[in-house]
Formats: sequence, structure tokens, C-alpha cells
Amino acid sequence: MTVQLELDAVSVQFAGLKAVSDVSFTVAKGEICAVIGPNGAGKSTLFNAIGGYVRLASGRVLFGGEALNGRPIHEIAAAGVRRTFQNGGLFLDMTVIENVMVGLHQTHPIPLVGAALALPSARRREREAIEKARELLALMGIQEQEDVLLRNLSSGQQRMVEIVRALASPAKLLMLDEPAVGLTSLEVQRLDGILKQLARSGIAILLVEHVLDLVMSVSDKVVVLNSGERLAEGTPGEIRSNPAVLEAYLGHS
Repeated sequence: MTVQLELDAVSVQFAGLKAVSDVSFTVAKGEICAVIGPNGAGKSTLFNAIGGYVRLASGRVLFGGEALNGRPIHEIAAAGVRRTFQNGGLFLDMTVIENVMVGLHQTHPIPLVGAALALPSARRREREAIEKARELLALMGIQEQEDVLLRNLSSGQQRMVEIVRALASPAKLLMLDEPAVGLTSLEVQRLDGILKQLARSGIAILLVEHVLDLVMSVSDKVVVLNSGERLAEGTPGEIRSNPAVLEAYLGHS
């Protein structure tokens, strides 16, 4: 498989303390890679390093063979890196479809003058953006809520909207930070199917998740972090039977 993302000895340091230390692994196109570990293991810091939100102390982040580290956040996003956050970042006083439209501005820009004058070209682009937003909402099974204010949705439905917004612009790498938080068991099952469908389309997926049933079901590969270092890497079956992982993370000795 073609490598989409490569982490080469990535380290992140805060005030002399290494939050991530010499972590290396790859994610191929169409591959789902989960990163697991307890709170404080460095998972979110690693995500932030890939997305350009924190500076690397050493190492490289390569995307499609080109270095991402040192590039501004907007350039990393424009390259096709999309992510969600633990605490959302949605607009609670906007409707579902309005939130998704925010994410569509890069691929369906509507010039201000054209919108103000209601020019045919602007109206056409707006219709295209709305149609694309509805397609994405249908993928997540929340199309019936398109006109509902975000604050009136369950936390699980809000997570689905956040994933839709991340997909609104073309994605080559989708980074999901705790996507199953607040989801019902049925919603987790639906998310499982959606992630596999996205991977089949060629999108590389990097997943941080504490819901281990989802991790073991959906992942092609699992990377385990321990105090900022890579403890293990392998298939879900290999990780499930790894003695160090069982002792440290899965509650077995």
C-alpha cells in the first residue's frame, strides 16, 4: 500500500518535559490506524503535532512524502489533512447544515459580491454546496436533522456533525480524536461502518479512541503509546495478545 502519513522519530517537548518521544509509524492510503493509551500517554499531543498545532522538538512528519512540520495550520489543512477535536468546535447556535456549510467554503467558495447581488453563478454554487452537505449528512444518517440547531442535538449527533464537517473539504487523511464519545451502541456500530467505507474510498484514517471494541473492530493497525513512547504496534489481534499491552492498558496481567 502507498504510505500517506509517516512519522519519523517524532518528539514534542514542553518546558523540558518530553510529551512525545521518538515515535515512528506510518499510515497508508485506505488504512485505519488507531492510537491507544491512557490519559497522558501523548495521543492528543501527537495529533496536534501532525496538524501543526504544536512544534516538534525533533523528527519529521511526512505527508505524501513531503514534510508537514514547520508549515502553518492552514497549509496542512489545504494539503488534505482533516481532523476533529475532543471538545468539538461546532457552532451551537447554527443549524446542522449551516455547520457543514462552514466546512465547504474551501471547495464551494461563494464570492461576496456575487452573493450580495444574487448572481446566478453565486446561487448555483450555493445549491451545489447545499447538495454536497446533504450527501454527507445522509452518509452519517442525520439528514433528518439538517435544520435543527446544534445545541438541540444529543452529544452523539453533534459528534457525527463534526465528522461531516471535517469531510466537507477533500480529505486524504482524516484524524479523529475520540469520535465515539457520547455515542450510543447503535451509533458506534454506524460509525464503524462509516469509517470502513471511508477507508475503502482511499482515505487514510488516524483514530484516537478509548472505546476498545470500536478500535479492535475497525482498525487495520493499532499503535500503543505509553508515557509518550511507542509501546507496541500491530494488528488488533496482535495487540490484544501482547502481554505488555494487556498489563498496561487492557486490564490484564
